[in-house]
Amino acid sequence: MKKKILSVVLAMTMVLGMSISSFAGTLEGDAAVAGQDVTGTSTVTVPTISVTVPTTTAIVINPFQLTATLGEGTTTEQVISAKQEITSASNVDLLVNVENFKVTVPELASNAPAGKKPIAVMSATAAKATAKSIYLYMLIGADVSATDAKTVKADAKGVTTKAVATLAKGGTADAPKKVEFVIKGDVNANPTYTDSTTKAVVADPWTTTDTVSVAFKFTFTPQINTASNGG
Repeated sequence: MKKKILSVVLAMTMVLGMSISSFAGTLEGDAAVAGQDVTGTSTVTVPTISVTVPTTTAIVINPFQLTATLGEGTTTEQVISAKQEITSASNVDLLVNVENFKVTVPELASNAPAGKKPIAVMSATAAKATAKSIYLYMLIGADVSATDAKTVKADAKGVTTKAVATLAKGGTADAPKKVEFVIKGDVNANPTYTDSTTKAVVADPWTTTDTVSVAFKFTFTPQINTASNGG
């Protein structure tokens, strides 16, 4: 899977016990009375931030919960995607943010039946919806199978959720710190629509052209090193 390294390598060697240079002059007599001007300039110590993030993800809609292969196992979930990782070799903790998490559905064909509507994007489970509907969300955390994994919901406009996980400091290129994420959700298996001309309820089964797409952006917020987090 293609990955992109976001290397905000604002790298600067940090040496404990570093000395700060200073210069002194001796003033005597009238010179001491007149005084001495002192000037200085600053330097900035910045963190090393190096994060590797997947650039693509894929989902499979499985309305009738057919058995599908996923990795080394199988699943019957209605929305299937592979678990992916974000890794960090940074020297500060990073809060992970999800920006503009958006679901885009296909437009209706110009000859679509009267009364048929585009796929609805739900804010909660779509299982009991009548019209063709989908609910998508992201699980993200150190372990997406754990109960404390964060749920981040998507919608048709784009949702931004801050501080959904933490990438711990102290990772290296060979042993990075990690956060997992996976896309999940559900659909209604047997959707219908009401013909606006005849008022009849018509079956609207899922087809191979019902290909929704998702998009989102990960951003990272460096955190101050404190005694409580090992700084």
